[in-house]
Amino acid sequence: MTHEDTGRPAMLTVHDVAGMLNCSTRTVYRLIDSGRMPRPVRLGALVRWPRVAIESWIALGCPRADGVTGERLPRKRTKTNSNLLALGSEEASCS
Repeated sequence: MTHEDTGRPAMLTVHDVAGMLNCSTRTVYRLIDSGRMPRPVRLGALVRWPRVAIESWIALGCPRADGVTGERLPRKRTKTNSNLLALGSEEASCS
């Protein structure tokens, strides 16, 4: 299956996507797992991405695909965290 206009494949393999992003295939899977890139389409045992989806995602500056803004939430204060703060940095360090 190819794009009618360009003759390039309409569906991309993980190697194709890694090449477009200039990273390893493992990094592509890490980006998927963390919600930072579009999920692939499963075609039986095959994993593929629509070329249009990846090209659009790159053109938009690679925004998070899961809708998370990337802002960190404040850490929930637990009893353990409070105790470590009370002890001071010298006693709380792991040696």
